[in-house]
Amino acid sequence: MKFLRYFLLIMLCCGVFAQSGRETATATDRNLATRVHQAIFADKSLSTEAHNLKVISQNGVVTLKGPVHSEDEKKAVMSKAIEVVGTRTKVSNQMSVRP
Repeated sequence: MKFLRYFLLIMLCCGVFAQSGRETATATDRNLATRVHQAIFADKSLSTEAHNLKVISQNGVVTLKGPVHSEDEKKAVMSKAIEVVGTRTKVSNQMSVRP
């Protein structure tokens, strides 16, 4: 019986620590997405559509989704995201150019 109590206590503690780790990762992803969105929004030469792109961060990888006006604008947005993230391999481009 004593073993069972210790086992349950250990399992409870492990669950709490695992959950804390997930919350930290989520906060980190939110922070990263916010910084990328702010960098895009700060560039007033970009269109309203570019300013309203979806910026999603999961496990440190940023995904950009939505329409932009041109290929040049697409490149400018990618450049902003890469500048914040630090590497091209951590930015996923799912933007489309409006006809």
